[in-house]
Amino acid sequence: MANSHDGNAQVLSYPQHPPKDFSDLAVTLIKNGLGGVDAGTLERHLEQVGYFRLKGYWYPFLGPSSSCDHKHVLPFREGTQFQQI
Repeated sequence: MANSHDGNAQVLSYPQHPPKDFSDLAVTLIKNGLGGVDAGTLERHLEQVGYFRLKGYWYPFLGPSSSCDHKHVLPFREGTQFQQI
């Protein structure tokens, strides 16, 4: 929350965008270098476990960000296999 000058708290809004479906997420991850899994299998894992929970496990396998030393971003490091995650 951000404070205004009159003492009332204001809620900051986040950008609104439609959520991606699991099949789109699976294809995006595979296109960004995640190997050892087909789109259908990955889609089922995303449905069962959740994108954000899995993201915590694949985070170390992401490439380094060019804008921030401690941040990792897609694509995956070369050779990353789903079984490693």
